[in-house]
Amino acid sequence: MSKYLLMEDDCAPDAREYFCKDLKEKFGLEFDDFIKEGSRSNPDELTMEWKYKGYILSFHGDDPFYKLEKE
Repeated sequence: MSKYLLMEDDCAPDAREYFCKDLKEKFGLEFDDFIKEGSRSNPDELTMEWKYKGYILSFHGDDPFYKLEKE
């Protein structure tokens, strides 16, 4: 099982804003760079992943919040 470095809060209305802020402050990464520059894959029909600079940003349809892990 993967250990996530960062997870988007599933309750806060401004969760994405704080996730992006923490992503930059803690890891020096921009959310948009994953989408624009990262290598995208779909490991299964509900999951999207972007690999960028040794990290994986994932989004799963059953749990629609972003998660970050080390590659």
